[in-house]
Amino acid sequence: MDDRIWVPGWNQGKKLLKKRLVKTLYLAQDADEAFADTVIAEAKVAGISPDQTKTGDELAALAGVEVFTAVLTEALPG
Repeated sequence: MDDRIWVPGWNQGKKLLKKRLVKTLYLAQDADEAFADTVIAEAKVAGISPDQTKTGDELAALAGVEVFTAVLTEALPG
């Protein structure tokens, strides 16, 4: 059983970054460039380097949703 905590979406991801509850931040390799730049910059401030090895469709599958997911956060318990 997979007991990881997956949180799709940038708004929730930002909240987790601020609370320092991010294990891994995934950013879709096919995300909009301007959006990606914003995510990368904010992640860098939090000391996180986003994993950009998956597409938005692959992230959606991990999250268990049916729509393109540009950001997926693997959260720490907290």
